[in-house]
Amino acid sequence: MDKYLKYKNKYIQLKLNQTGGNIEEIKAFLNLEDNYIFDTYENINMINFEYNLTTNSKSRKIVSIKVIKIILDDCYDSENVLVIIPGISHNSFTNTANRILRRDQIIKLKTKFNAIYLFEQDSFKEFQNPICETRDLIIDMVGGEYKIIPNTNSKKFNQIYNPEAALNDKIATFINNILINEFKISSSIYLLGKSNGGWIATLLLEKNDIYNGLFLAIPGIPTGITTLKHIKPERLRSIIFIISWVEEDEFQFSFYGVSNKEKDRYDLQMHKLQRKVGRLNYQSYIDKNGGEPHDKNQHEMYLGMINYIVSII
Repeated sequence: MDKYLKYKNKYIQLKLNQTGGNIEEIKAFLNLEDNYIFDTYENINMINFEYNLTTNSKSRKIVSIKVIKIILDDCYDSENVLVIIPGISHNSFTNTANRILRRDQIIKLKTKFNAIYLFEQDSFKEFQNPICETRDLIIDMVGGEYKIIPNTNSKKFNQIYNPEAALNDKIATFINNILINEFKISSSIYLLGKSNGGWIATLLLEKNDIYNGLFLAIPGIPTGITTLKHIKPERLRSIIFIISWVEEDEFQFSFYGVSNKEKDRYDLQMHKLQRKVGRLNYQSYIDKNGGEPHDKNQHEMYLGMINYIVSII
């Protein structure tokens, strides 16, 4: 295991049921709008994992990753697992939960998955914030030419984005350890990442061949999907890729990309990748949520993303 990722693991499982126990605790943690959706599940657990996060030689702190594990009670003979990684904040986590853990969505997911693992990473926010502040300061200092995506091989690009990429890679390593070594999942895993969670999911894809799908919703990745070039061509051709955006989402990323203008960049990157490795199973969409474009709530996963996923697996 990576020497920088020595961890202290406290595994606490809270058994929940429909008649009592800690069901109210998990409802409160998820901040769900409709309590009735819990009637859809037979087996719900909330598990907390703790790790030592080392950011430099003098800084080490315990961080936690909470996982909502849902076993779908009457799935259609599928062994597939869906892993959902929202953005780092708890707010991103609860917003994602309210879009995915709904009765109508669960009914669809049961046709292709027998379990859902939803990750919460809010304890990493205190590490992400100063990294992002430094990143924005450097962008302002280096001037106009870096207000767009620069050459990814440039020294300045590395100065700007490497610390953020390194933190996300550590989170991806922790999540991979949880899925493979703690939960001991051996069936096919499909990754659904939202915003910064899409960056983590993309890095996670490189860590084990068990990951068979990469689904990105409103991804916030400075380099897009260029890191996929590190994966062997034959494996890339076996992976399902779906990326979606929201037409009304005008969220401005730090790298001066606007969310609803990102589709062309990702499509071009995927096209270039296919020229090198062969045809890939790739689909991209931009959809209308309705409402006002300047509403910050538009920077959220499109509800129809689940339809795209279950239709292609």
